[in-house]
Amino acid sequence: MKVLLLQMLTKANKLLNKKDKINITFLLAFKLKLLSETLPSRQLLHNCYPSIYIDNICLKCLTAVETQSHIFDCYKNIAAYNKIKNKLKASITKLARKNNAKKNPSDIESKI
Repeated sequence: MKVLLLQMLTKANKLLNKKDKINITFLLAFKLKLLSETLPSRQLLHNCYPSIYIDNICLKCLTAVETQSHIFDCYKNIAAYNKIKNKLKASITKLARKNNAKKNPSDIESKI
């Protein structure tokens, strides 16, 4: 799952304009936190601030400890990930068609 997410993030990077430095900075920070496993999950927040975060249970499914991997594996997030994936795929396909008008569109979609 992490590999798929990283691939999606890499493709998203290519869609950002060089002018859009703020989004690139946020995306880079997200990638670094993702790879270093320092995204603010309930488990991490509970360990750092136990008086504020009483427990470390996922607020979406209420069945598991919310670790970084659980955030991406939680069954309650699947619909959101599919929506993001489809939107990203449509954007990449549109950009590829624009840049490679001579190529077969179905060929482009199969590579995404």
